[in-house]
Amino acid sequence: MAKPAPTLFEQYRVSTQSSEKLWYHLPTLRWSIIALSVVVTALFIPPLARFLWNTGTSSVPAPGFRWNGAPVIAEQTFPILKPPAVYRAECDSARQVAPLVYELEQPPLSSNDLFAAGQGHAALNLRWKGTSTLQVELARARHPLDSMFSGAIVVDTLVASRTSVVYLRARSSGAWYRVTTDALLLEREARRALERVLSHYGLPDSLGAMLLSSIGRLPRARYSPALSLQEQVLAVQNVRRTYGIVRQGETIVAPGELITTMVAAKLASYRDALAELQAARLTQSLLSSLVRALLLCGIIWLYLIVARTDQLDDNRTVITVAALLVLSALQSWLSTLLDAAYAPEFLVLLPAIAMLITLLYDVRLAFVFALSAALLHAAIRSGDLPSGLSLLVASLAGVISVRTLQSRYQFIRSILFIAVGFWLSLLAALLEGGITLSLIGSPAAAATVNAIVSPLLVWIALLVLDRIFDVPTDVRLLQLDTLTHPLLVKLRQVAPGTYQHTLNVANLAEHAAIAIGANPLLARVGAYFHDIGKIRKPEYFAENQIELANKHRELSPWRSAAIIRAHVEEGVELALEYRLPPKVVEFIPTHHGTSLIRHFYAQALDEARMNNQPVDEGDFRYGGPKPRTKETGVVMLADISEAIARVAESPKDIEERLERVFREKIDDGQLDECPLTLREITSIRALFADLLIGMVHQRPDYKTPEPESVPASAAQPPPAP
Repeated sequence: MAKPAPTLFEQYRVSTQSSEKLWYHLPTLRWSIIALSVVVTALFIPPLARFLWNTGTSSVPAPGFRWNGAPVIAEQTFPILKPPAVYRAECDSARQVAPLVYELEQPPLSSNDLFAAGQGHAALNLRWKGTSTLQVELARARHPLDSMFSGAIVVDTLVASRTSVVYLRARSSGAWYRVTTDALLLEREARRALERVLSHYGLPDSLGAMLLSSIGRLPRARYSPALSLQEQVLAVQNVRRTYGIVRQGETIVAPGELITTMVAAKLASYRDALAELQAARLTQSLLSSLVRALLLCGIIWLYLIVARTDQLDDNRTVITVAALLVLSALQSWLSTLLDAAYAPEFLVLLPAIAMLITLLYDVRLAFVFALSAALLHAAIRSGDLPSGLSLLVASLAGVISVRTLQSRYQFIRSILFIAVGFWLSLLAALLEGGITLSLIGSPAAAATVNAIVSPLLVWIALLVLDRIFDVPTDVRLLQLDTLTHPLLVKLRQVAPGTYQHTLNVANLAEHAAIAIGANPLLARVGAYFHDIGKIRKPEYFAENQIELANKHRELSPWRSAAIIRAHVEEGVELALEYRLPPKVVEFIPTHHGTSLIRHFYAQALDEARMNNQPVDEGDFRYGGPKPRTKETGVVMLADISEAIARVAESPKDIEERLERVFREKIDDGQLDECPLTLREITSIRALFADLLIGMVHQRPDYKTPEPESVPASAAQPPPAP
């Protein structure tokens, strides 16, 4: 027997596969990508990351959390370095209080000269400070530094070293500063100030002349930037860089211990101290990081190898998953380099990545990916379980929010889902006593930003994938999920019975997909277009033969079967003409699979018995292929179920017919290539029975009251008066 010619869908699938590049299914490339993803993620896991990047990961969450890891015991003695921000602040403060230095321009006065100038004049409040210090208070004196300093001038004369320094007292703190200006020491300013004092107290001019003579000989000084800078450098050098030391064998932090600023400083210092030690242990560090990366990345790869071989065979899927896994690990590593005060660990966009995997592939793969990436995040941050758990909960919440994408508004709902996931995990840490209300602000703010940004990024990514790279995402399905598509409008006009049948099948398929965890959006859209081939010859299908004669009575069974079978080919042709996505086109030939057109096959057998001619069963079977996904399998069952429900006579008859046609599909092998389980098929049959009984239920024939008969005489109008 000659081999049948390939169907249009088979030609389409062959042409699609032939256009694919060889590397799409190359096993060597697949395993290389998997190995490369493990190696790259290992580069971000300590202790290898410390050696390669000369940066450690934050060994502890922000102060206020509790340490959930193993006890950390010092392997060597090391100093406790102050946090960089604290040390910088102390150095800045030391520079500010460092004295400004002035160099003298003329010889200073001796102690005797100053003593003679102030002897016996207590009215001017001239008093000694020690044996060589004289304080002269100039009441209400005005000078260029009045805004910062008081008017008190202290001249400190060191006779032995022949140096003189002027001090001013700060108004705000009362501290003394080693500073002066030429304006303060100029004789003109001193005379004016003294004249105001003499005028205020009413002192004689003779006393003023004597004091002015002494003040005129005060030394003049000029500001020295170089010496002042030396004072600042000296002040910074005197700032301590450490809090103390930790000795070898001392416990740095124990399990359950609250992380304080000091504990955080110890852990950070210990991390840096181990850098040199880890360099000597490069081989051990490399093996340790590789093993951890293999175990954590192996979660997602083992899932693909065991449960998703079809996705594993497509190198595009492998590359996408590997790239997203490395991207999440890179974000976790970058979070260790940022200031912990901003809680960067909660800014890792793992929820966005998990949502994207859900929409590109399926929810199960997204769940496993989120688990693997969250554990990897905790490992990269050296056991930061609180943030890892928060990212996991938020990612799962985001996945759940888009697992059944019905409209674009679900992305707005995703913001709330992710935010609640973050907030609940933070609340759990708060109730546990790990953090306080004063420290929860930054993590909560960072988590909220993540919850807002993640769905927006996913929406943008889907638009890019759909319009630029022509990836059939659920966003494109949403565009087809409308009854205003030109093909559906035409179907409603030329084949109203088929159109109504299509709506019923879509309703059944959507409910069944929800019940078994399949994609209801894909099942509904696929059902909308599964029978569009009937547009070409609608009058040959029973649902459209309203008040029309059955045209098949004039045809032979072989010819009738060919016309019925042709609606599949014509549907594929229309789908390609209107550029429907491949996963929607797949519903057209698979909703019948290779099923037998039983009615016309039975007629052919009857004629063959009379004519004693053989009948080729292949002439009465659809060209296939059989359903290969749960969604296409559901539409096949929904299509035959809706058809038999129209000829059923009672609810019990519907159940019996459903059981019979489901059994026929299974026995005929139509579901052999479909991942539907027997448990799921049983659930679908029970669901269809409930829905179909509700759809085709009959109403009672309510009695309508007849109008009462009126005598002819009573019907005449009364005579006019």
